[in-house]
Amino acid sequence: MPKKRKRTLFVFALIIIVLYIVIGVVPSLTGALAGTELVEYGNLQLSDDTTCYIIRDETVYTASESGTMDPIIEEGTQIKKGTDLFAFTPSYEEPAPAEDAEASDGESEEGVADEAAGSEYDRLIRTVTVNIAPDSGFVSQRKGVISYHVDGYEDYFDYDDLDKLSRENTEALDIEPMDIKRKTCVAGEPIYKISNNSVWYILFWVDQEAISRYENGKKMTAVLNGENIPATVKSIREADNGWQVVLETNRYYSGFAVDRVVEGTVINTDVSGLLVSNHCLTKRDGVVGVYVKNRTGDYEFTPVQVKISNGEQSVLAEGQFLDADGNIVETLEIYDEVLADPKSQEGK
Repeated sequence: MPKKRKRTLFVFALIIIVLYIVIGVVPSLTGALAGTELVEYGNLQLSDDTTCYIIRDETVYTASESGTMDPIIEEGTQIKKGTDLFAFTPSYEEPAPAEDAEASDGESEEGVADEAAGSEYDRLIRTVTVNIAPDSGFVSQRKGVISYHVDGYEDYFDYDDLDKLSRENTEALDIEPMDIKRKTCVAGEPIYKISNNSVWYILFWVDQEAISRYENGKKMTAVLNGENIPATVKSIREADNGWQVVLETNRYYSGFAVDRVVEGTVINTDVSGLLVSNHCLTKRDGVVGVYVKNRTGDYEFTPVQVKISNGEQSVLAEGQFLDADGNIVETLEIYDEVLADPKSQEGK
């Protein structure tokens, strides 16, 4: 190989080595090119994903006589007491239950399909014995939101009996609201339900590690089917395998008339302050802090106060805070530049 080419390769290799030292070794020693993070103002939320149960002051109403009925109020409508609900024509011959139900699998309307529907109405009557009443004149007996869905658990989820519910038993329930809207009825069958929407409740269970974020009277937000519902903690009860929490609200929810069980998210903590990634945090002499870049480009350890953390980010106090001894401690300001890898400053 010619000497000139050897010399060129040697110079090239030397340049590579020098660049490696400058880019890799020198920053770790001097911090000159150390990665940093800009401290900015923001908010951090903590939440629990949980199964939510809708608790309503609700009454199922049954037909006082048999006949044909044409519903004139849409489900989910808020109505006043005394509102006409159906155009009703009495019948002296009892129509078959669910007369207008579509037959399935080739069965006639008088066949198996009707019998099954009839037995479903019987089941509802057997299971709902407290929150049920006879209709009078097909006119609303109370104000509230009208529904044509009944699930048979109107008594089970009675507000006055919530402290008796078992988490295991409740979560094992197979709850499926039944659509009872139809054109004919037999006396004694359920035909509609009215629920009080001026106040209603959301029940769920959380595990031991999450309960510290809940307390009576605390305001939080339940997210049900993408809708944010502001609510207040009404009650907390230690229950089997966790804690039972009940939220109270009067806010509109589009699924109020039908839903009983919703996989939701409860945002229980929402704190504002200076946001920083957790990898920026370190400890020196037992004090939690970060390394802040000063005007000369050096890094100074600065104590911080962590308000909350979600494991990836933390909200920190701004300007000053009081330590455990009541002393005022100067801390971060907005737009401070903090070291992303505090380990690079250890031993300095």
